[in-house]
Amino acid sequence: AYALLFGIPVAWIGVFGFLLLSGFSLLRFTNHKPLLVIVSSIGFLFELYLTLIEAFVLHAYCIFCLVIFAILILTTVLSIKKFSNLLKRINYGLGMTMAVQSGIRFHRTMTYKPRQE
Repeated sequence: AYALLFGIPVAWIGVFGFLLLSGFSLLRFTNHKPLLVIVSSIGFLFELYLTLIEAFVLHAYCIFCLVIFAILILTTVLSIKKFSNLLKRINYGLGMTMAVQSGIRFHRTMTYKPRQE
């Protein structure tokens, strides 16, 4: 009963999820970091759901599933950490840009008057 989700085998959902995760990981040099965080978080939540079913409904554990769960935990934590570092750099960059622009505006409002002797 738990092997299918909306008529789709759970194993195929996992394969598709890992293909997406691998694809977004390989594209780490582009602007796909938010998608990596989203896909890894969805995979983590889905695997958490399956692990809870193993623990509380089936009362049996799959070693392969637990290894996958550990990999997804690590992937999710690392992708969130990388994304938060990216956001910090963006915010720092925006702050510096705004500070430079403010300095330029301030400089433009100042008028230079040469001394009269």
